[in-house]
Amino acid sequence: MGNVIGLLSTNYTGAKYGKLIADRPVASVPFGGRYRLIDFPLSSMVNSGIDTVGVLTQYKPLILNGYLGNGEAW
Repeated sequence: MGNVIGLLSTNYTGAKYGKLIADRPVASVPFGGRYRLIDFPLSSMVNSGIDTVGVLTQYKPLILNGYLGNGEAW
């Protein structure tokens, strides 16, 4: 695919979600048991051939960084 780097911004917060995201970023909200919302765009990038992905976090980054890991290959 060439030299492509994917970037995901996870800085979304909002009052309309109420207690669902009161203590976590939207990207780390559980979905279907073991998955998180961040898994969907990450899966799309990997399936498109983009294997270098950066995730930009700002709102409570430790929660999402703990889920994603330390940057090692999946």
